[in-house]
Amino acid sequence: MTVLRKAQHGLFAVLVIVAAVRTAQGGSPWVGALGGAGLLAWYALGPLTKARMWWLGILVAGWITLSVYGADWVWVAFPLFFLCLRVLPTPVGQVAVGVLTLIAAAGFMWHRGALDVAALVGPVIGAAVAIVMTAVYDTMRADAAARAELLKELLSAQKKLRESERQAGAIGERERLAREIHDTITQGLTSIVFLLQAGGRTHLDTALSTAQASLDESRRLITALTPAELNGRPLADALKRVTGDSMRVGLDTALVVDGTPYRLPTSTEVALLRVAQGALANVRLHARATKARVTLTYQPGVVRLDIADNGQGFDPHEPPVGKGSGIGLSSMRGRLGEVGGILIVESTPGEGSALSATVPAPEMPS
Repeated sequence: MTVLRKAQHGLFAVLVIVAAVRTAQGGSPWVGALGGAGLLAWYALGPLTKARMWWLGILVAGWITLSVYGADWVWVAFPLFFLCLRVLPTPVGQVAVGVLTLIAAAGFMWHRGALDVAALVGPVIGAAVAIVMTAVYDTMRADAAARAELLKELLSAQKKLRESERQAGAIGERERLAREIHDTITQGLTSIVFLLQAGGRTHLDTALSTAQASLDESRRLITALTPAELNGRPLADALKRVTGDSMRVGLDTALVVDGTPYRLPTSTEVALLRVAQGALANVRLHARATKARVTLTYQPGVVRLDIADNGQGFDPHEPPVGKGSGIGLSSMRGRLGEVGGILIVESTPGEGSALSATVPAPEMPS
């Protein structure tokens, strides 16, 4: 579009200069020089004036006056067609082009002194070309404006999407850290309170050990999110340590490993370990159980962790909420969901509880 506008300006200047030179050669040097210079100067003032319609009217009047001195000036009508269509409203501009076409045809015939079909056809074709090119120009300009608006909306949508993703990521990170703290430090502190309430030298030693483990977990949360129990250990060994902690606080806990153990993705092992920690903490705090059994089963393509107790049971649809955070089961489901696993809870009041966590095992042993 910029090239088209520059071409129109160049066409006007060339036609005026040619007409001025030929007028001067035809015996009217002052008309050619002053007329050409004046018309070009007035044309150059167009972008600077706010009264565009008055500017166009004076330009057309000057062109008509100069057309009296020679037929070469009539050709300047062609760039004037574009100006009328660009400056004036569309219907008015088209009428103005029609009037200029008649004036140009009349000018040609007056200078030739006879009715000439070519003198009429030439301006008509020029006017038609001007109308079509202006319509194309307007369509291109409208398309460019629409594309610019679409691009603006797209950039705005991308900005909103990035902000939404950032907020979702922040929320997800807060939830993940809440689960980490709930399943590590909170559980450790709960065990310490439980041991201190029980009293006794053995319990105090265990409380000290648990406090040290919780401190290690807090430091680990700051530097990395791999559980200390899994640091260089198989999942079965980490679960053995967890069940051992439950034994020291008075809950008879047994660990059974079925199948041939194999390595799982770290995120999957973390999820299973946290489920075991959270489930045994719930047993100690709420179930009033004396025994618990943890079973880790390795099967082709799937690993299952089962925790069962002989406690008082509860309604799975209304899980008990003690003095803790109350996010135990939801935390377990959230963790398992992140690694494609599921959690099933079975319990009946007075008949104990059973919890089963199943996760896919994408990496099979070789």
